[in-house]
Amino acid sequence: MALITPFSRCAICHELLGDLPYLATSAVVYPFWDDDPLYPLYDTPLHWDCYEPWPPRPRFARQYVSAVAEADSGDPYCGEALRTNLVYLSVRRCGELPRKEEPGEAWVRLLETGTCVIVPLSKWAAWLWDLGVTDDPPHRLELVSLRKVLPELRRLFPNAEAVLAAVDWEAKERLAKAIQKEAALWECARLDANRDHNNACRDFIMASGHRGLTCPHCRRQSTDIEFVDYADDDRKSYFVCPACGRSFGHDL
Repeated sequence: MALITPFSRCAICHELLGDLPYLATSAVVYPFWDDDPLYPLYDTPLHWDCYEPWPPRPRFARQYVSAVAEADSGDPYCGEALRTNLVYLSVRRCGELPRKEEPGEAWVRLLETGTCVIVPLSKWAAWLWDLGVTDDPPHRLELVSLRKVLPELRRLFPNAEAVLAAVDWEAKERLAKAIQKEAALWECARLDANRDHNNACRDFIMASGHRGLTCPHCRRQSTDIEFVDYADDDRKSYFVCPACGRSFGHDL
């Protein structure tokens, strides 16, 4: 999410936000090419009064929600419960295991507005009949869209348990394990590369003998070039030239 300050400007009218109500998009994904006119509206604030009559709003809203749903598919802590031509309902859970009793939030994304209403699962059943139970009341445009989707949400998901049950948490658990495995492999490869680099640095300085090293930046040859040696291989070792203050490795 972009940092919004009093000096932020609406991406449609380019005026300061001022005291007017606004919504804000995030930068989870960029589904458009750079030359698409909608591209600059990602990760920006928008006046509601500008956004509501804006002609590209329907296309932007649908593509924005579709992009968010695509990003959610790769998130082990977020699961899809429902997607129609009007709403994308997802669940964001807490904790490491996909237990149904865990607290979490339902994210109701409206394809007509591109915006999201976040409902704590503890308030889900009440929210279905009273939209005012959440801390952030919906905008007028969101209310119009919510009235269209609420009947189906009430029918399919009368309580928080029904929302949680609609998500394939076993698939999310497999995804989490796959991500953890990939991260472990990446970390192992990183340490191996650091170990090879650090050993090469040690061989390099041993081979220099009494001649010392030559700084590749200032070309000064000296025996007082400092060798910063990391034995744990968590970081890469390097040399520091006292003449120019710049660092370098064995491969420079």
